[in-house]
Amino acid sequence: LIEKVPAELWGAKLALQLLAHRVMGAASPVALYISNLPVGFPGVPIFFSRDAILAIDYPPVTEQVKKRCAWLAQFSSSELGLLPGTANDPFNGT
Repeated sequence: LIEKVPAELWGAKLALQLLAHRVMGAASPVALYISNLPVGFPGVPIFFSRDAILAIDYPPVTEQVKKRCAWLAQFSSSELGLLPGTANDPFNGT
């Protein structure tokens, strides 16, 4: 999956790695580190409502957030949505 993420979205590549290790639980070689990471971050623009994104009122940021949201929606349906129940699912159906 990581190879399918554009290089400019390095944060998404990192997130996929972290999620895979979180699913591994105690079997992960970095389990202690992963267990100390927060599950989410309130205030991350990718999870803002449309109105909240527009309220940022700084076009370079709003355009970047829109671009990342569009990519995430597309990646979720075209790549992640096909994985549950297959041998290629790194998240074990989670």
